[in-house]
Amino acid sequence: MKQEKSVFLTATLVSILSLYGIDSHAESVVCGVGYMLPAGHKSCVPCDDFNLKKASKNNPATLWCPGGKFVIEQKHQGIQICSAETLADSKHKKCEKKKLVSSRSAKKTNSSVKPSAKNSVARAPIVKTDAKKKINPTIKSANFAQITCKPGTYLPMNGKSANDCKSCLDGYYCTGGKWTPDPSMNQGLTKCAAGLVPDSTKTKCYDPKSNEITCKPGTYLPMDSKSCVSCLDGYYCTGGKWTPNPSINQGLIKCAAGLISNSDKTLCKTPDAMDCKAGEYIPANSTKCAKCTGDNKYCPGVAGKKSDVDQGIYLCPDPSKTNAEKTACVLKLDKNMMQYGPGGQTVAISEQCWKNISAEEYIKCMFGGKVKLPQK
Repeated sequence: MKQEKSVFLTATLVSILSLYGIDSHAESVVCGVGYMLPAGHKSCVPCDDFNLKKASKNNPATLWCPGGKFVIEQKHQGIQICSAETLADSKHKKCEKKKLVSSRSAKKTNSSVKPSAKNSVARAPIVKTDAKKKINPTIKSANFAQITCKPGTYLPMNGKSANDCKSCLDGYYCTGGKWTPDPSMNQGLTKCAAGLVPDSTKTKCYDPKSNEITCKPGTYLPMDSKSCVSCLDGYYCTGGKWTPNPSINQGLIKCAAGLISNSDKTLCKTPDAMDCKAGEYIPANSTKCAKCTGDNKYCPGVAGKKSDVDQGIYLCPDPSKTNAEKTACVLKLDKNMMQYGPGGQTVAISEQCWKNISAEEYIKCMFGGKVKLPQK
């Protein structure tokens, strides 16, 4: 009798220690009768309907847990199936014979007296009808095996501790929380809905088009900024719509090796190439652009390399004159000049440019379109 009592006390003590993760062997766990070791767990949990349903596809009423010493691995341990003639008791510590009811007594029971708990057929598995009802307090012991992951991280399959939590994946969000290790699935990893992307913290998803920022050519959107700035030397910026990103610059592209940015920072060029804007030209034997000069000269802008002649500077056709910006020539015309030749004679349109044509056609014919009329 004393020996049986000692064995019982020892098993009970081992079970209690197992629940709190206190174990003298790092790679093995001892579970008492009525307890089991789920896959990947380092402590035993009660052998009840809730935990059995998570660990086995069989009817919990047919399962029991004899206890024992188990090596920690990725499979459920300590669960056995009762024989065909038996069912587990209420605490799943042993199997008992099924209590049968004769057909005669069954008819009598159905017609007159309600069946009592003692005379009922084999115990049916517990069915939870109200999700808000408190679960059996013994199930709380399973929480000791749960692992807490911070927001922006998740618990991968086979993860066994908080150190195993990983950063959330692209296209997913991770709110963080307590998760029970599962060798078959990731815990706390949720895919963003179609058309949405995770934010910088990867704790929620949003529509990237909702906060796009438009940058003009020659500017870009710096990381984690909501306003565009001028392009950098050695880079080019074509402009466009960008979504703020805390880790990268948007619309900033580095020039290839051996190339430099042009003056507008919208493309790259070789170091000896010049890109002069409207109102500038490339002087002979120079590597820098110069402002257009002269009352009858204009500079529409030019790209080129150092040369022994001026580039991009032109003489206005007579009688036109250059505009104030030195970017084009302007021409004042009168009706007589439009209708007749220089000598006042009428000429055919096939012979001269000024017979019954518009001012724009006259400029195109006489000056190749290189001059324009003053703005009204």
